Amino acid sequence: EQSFKSVVRKSSEYSSSNAPYENSIVIQTVKGESGVKEEKCWMVSKICAQSDSDAHKMALSQEGRDRGLNPSVAVALPLQLVNNKEKCYQVIRMKCEDGVAFTFLPLNIRSETNFHINAGFALTSNRRSLWQDDGVSKEDIRVRWNDTLLYQEIPKAIINALEELKNQEHKGIIEKASFDILWPVLKIESSIFSRISIGFYEQIVRSEKKLFFSDFSKT
Repeated sequence: EQSFKSVVRKSSEYSSSNAPYENSIVIQTVKGESGVKEEKCWMVSKICAQSDSDAHKMALSQEGRDRGLNPSVAVALPLQLVNNKEKCYQVIRMKCEDGVAFTFLPLNIRSETNFHINAGFALTSNRRSLWQDDGVSKEDIRVRWNDTLLYQEIPKAIINALEELKNQEHKGIIEKASFDILWPVLKIESSIFSRISIGFYEQIVRSEKKLFFSDFSKT
């Protein structure tokens, strides 16, 4: 099984970059249990925190530098090749229970959303959980750092991925679809990963990005 980091190193059908964003459709060749090779396609959206963001400021702080905080995050969602000749892809909604979190290498942690997520999380020493508020360490930079990535930066990457899918639909690379079916399921329970969906919908409300399709207009 290949890590998300190794996947983004694979050659892609196309790549677009508009700092601090980078988007790619990535082809991953894997060998199944029967030994037969198969290709998996992914839409990968990577962002680096902007200079005025909380994540960027935390990463550049003295404590952030001491802990090696990395303000880049990426999300990936699966695509299916529907026209090999014209290289046209169909968007697939991944089940929330299949989403996996990575910190450069895979973690044994579910992202609890329909995206794979790669980010420089602050982890416990055994890499089995994210550093989070235990009622005592609320002011610990590692607690604030993880919350900032989940609540602010990862939602930005998801929104960017959705916007890029619409852009590529206009170019014929992505088959027309209702991209709002890919939006994260809103979760309000106490799980640390619920911050992703909360942050996503709060940013959508404030955003002027056009992410909807309708029968009457494209907005």
